[in-house]
Amino acid sequence: MNLTKSTRQRTDVVYVLGRGSNWADNELRYSLRSLEKFMGDLGTVFVVGQRPKWLTNVVFLPFPDVHICKERNIMIKVAYACGHPELSQTFLQVHDDHFLLAPMNGADIPNWCGGQLDQMAASVRKKAPGNHWADAVHNTHKALAARGHTTRNFDLHYPILMDKTAYPETMDLYDWKNTPRGFVVKSLYANTLGLPGTYSPDLKINTRLELRDAVQWLKGRQWWSIGNGGLSLKFRQLFPHVYPKPSRFEIK
Repeated sequence: MNLTKSTRQRTDVVYVLGRGSNWADNELRYSLRSLEKFMGDLGTVFVVGQRPKWLTNVVFLPFPDVHICKERNIMIKVAYACGHPELSQTFLQVHDDHFLLAPMNGADIPNWCGGQLDQMAASVRKKAPGNHWADAVHNTHKALAARGHTTRNFDLHYPILMDKTAYPETMDLYDWKNTPRGFVVKSLYANTLGLPGTYSPDLKINTRLELRDAVQWLKGRQWWSIGNGGLSLKFRQLFPHVYPKPSRFEIK
């Protein structure tokens, strides 16, 4: 596979969106605000999937969730975006629950990783037996090891830079059709291509915190993430405090 660096000055962004929001897609609202506030080379934003009523000034690509497997839906939506002629060769794949906290360029984001996939799968299964995501992590470890690739965990709660040619080529190497729980996309992509990894501790707030405790957790972070378990009514008040200015992606 021939990975070519983008010569563009801006970094395009791809979000995939389903119907899983318990907060009326406000996660996406504040993620976009965070990018506009802090991402110096923010280019065109592509949103693939479902469209919130308030969303504007993006390239929206409608795409239904056609599979039971969540990871397979994510994979296909990103691949669909890769086929768009206006998407930059190198783009940043961001989830709607990723939030930027400090100035940086998307093009400078490293391939953050932490630990090994088999260790992650075992840890999640210990806490939540039968967890579908842990099965996908396990499948990814097994498939990568069978091909002699590294098995580092790149599926932390950070964005990742991807190449629009290499991404679908990489996904096509693996048997998604006959793997019910699928694979975790970022680890499959980065390990298959032998990308260098940069270790970083992960942060996804998925427990109910007092605001003062959450502020302490966020100190010194560049990125953070939130889960449904952390979205208490009190905690939601933090978002307009950190990201008060509406972005150009919101209908006024």
